[in-house]
Amino acid sequence: MGKNHLLLNKTLEWTLNWCILQNMFDRNFFVKASFISNPSLLKKRLMAVGLGMLLLSSFIFIFVLVYLFLRHAEQFYNHPSTTSSRRWSNLSKWMFREFNEVLKK
Repeated sequence: MGKNHLLLNKTLEWTLNWCILQNMFDRNFFVKASFISNPSLLKKRLMAVGLGMLLLSSFIFIFVLVYLFLRHAEQFYNHPSTTSSRRWSNLSKWMFREFNEVLKK
């Protein structure tokens, strides 16, 4: 439990790669002097990309919703009862039964 894991989605990974790594090194793979001496340039680049991602996030959200709906449209159309039905495992049934028995006492 003491380990902290950093989870990045691909978009954030590509953004950080483009903002930091693509502008950090020159053609000979040495760190650019301007990258070290001028951190405000990196700050401006990160702010601009962050603002762009914020503006595009609503379009990305709508795209993901439409994609998920279209991906499962055949199942929604042919089997409408399966979209709202619940499937309980034996363990979950047992836990609910135990919970209900505790409430009755």
